Amino acid sequence: MSNGLAQPGALEGVRVLHLLDGMGAYAGRLLRGLGADVIRVEPPGGSTSRNRPWAFAGEVTPEIEAAPSLHFLHYHAGMQGITLDPTSEEGRELLTRLLDQVDIVLDNGQLARWGFDLDRLAAKSPALVVVSLTPFGLTGERAGWQGTDLVRQAMSGMLGIFGYYDERPARFGVEQASEMGGLAAALGGLIALYGARHNADPSGGGEVVDISVERVCALVTFQMWNASMFEQFDFRRDRLPRQDGLPVGLYEASDGFFALGTWREIERTMGMLEQTGFADGLRELWGELGDAKFIVSEQANEAMTNLARSVTRAELLELVQAAKLTGLPVNDASDLVVDPFLKARGAFVELEAAGLPAPLLDVGAPVQMGESPWQTGKRPPLLGEHNAEVFGAIGLSEGDLEGLRTRGVV
Repeated sequence: MSNGLAQPGALEGVRVLHLLDGMGAYAGRLLRGLGADVIRVEPPGGSTSRNRPWAFAGEVTPEIEAAPSLHFLHYHAGMQGITLDPTSEEGRELLTRLLDQVDIVLDNGQLARWGFDLDRLAAKSPALVVVSLTPFGLTGERAGWQGTDLVRQAMSGMLGIFGYYDERPARFGVEQASEMGGLAAALGGLIALYGARHNADPSGGGEVVDISVERVCALVTFQMWNASMFEQFDFRRDRLPRQDGLPVGLYEASDGFFALGTWREIERTMGMLEQTGFADGLRELWGELGDAKFIVSEQANEAMTNLARSVTRAELLELVQAAKLTGLPVNDASDLVVDPFLKARGAFVELEAAGLPAPLLDVGAPVQMGESPWQTGKRPPLLGEHNAEVFGAIGLSEGDLEGLRTRGVV
């Protein structure tokens, strides 16, 4: 199952069976990008993520509507794709044989529902790492509970951080709990695989990696909050109240907003204001008030506000960098895709799919590795595209597959 690239990835030779459908799909994307051979298993009718509706402003043509969803395009480019229905006895037998051929299996709890004993699977030789990614984990009173991304953010405390004081909580971002869970699943799977391969006892088997997305998000939340402050001292970190005007450090240029850490370096900020003619009387005021009172004074903030309004974000960026200050424009997606810095870093790739009038621009590698480059494929697999190749590797003929298709197993 070669990836077809001349230069091997960091995980060249690692084989992954990918059962995740939505939650945590980032794990499969990370492992594939690092060079692993990832086999995406879908039911014969296609996964729910493949068939998500296209939701965006603009005309959705029938051709686009028939193409795989944006979600599927993003998370599955470069993978192999097979179809299989493990709810049937034949399907479970085929899945068992496939599990004998891989190093890691990524699971949303389906394996247990299909009657597999995860500990027994992991103990098989060669060692298999079973990564289970569920909303609340495999054990405990919440095991088996369902939960959307919003529910997982709520239960983990994330929603308690974001938003203004005495107002409704704010969502951290779409699918952020799923992304964090997927990152933890990829990391946990690789650590367990390393341990299994370096076990002094070759019969030691693999491991079950039990990822609770709520727990992952709760750990992130308490890193921001500091749990001991609650438990030992009953401290509370209140959310900020809504305030008039822009938050501290955010300024409005003539063509958008700019985040700027100005008065952390008073002399440098003063030099920039003097150079541009916006510092009248400020040095005298600084001498009168001292550092602490000056940087929060109305006059200092007004000077920076007036400078920002007089220039574009690009012009302000040049001034800020020349003054060796910390500040960057607030970008949206249209700014990012034309950013020369991001382009030079290989931040974007083009994805293709049948039905799309042109390739889609998507995010590329989250890391850069000099000797083993990121391996984003050009497109995701068609439904069942690699059935013959993958099932043929475990001894099935085309006639066998035709019979399985007739019975709805693949």
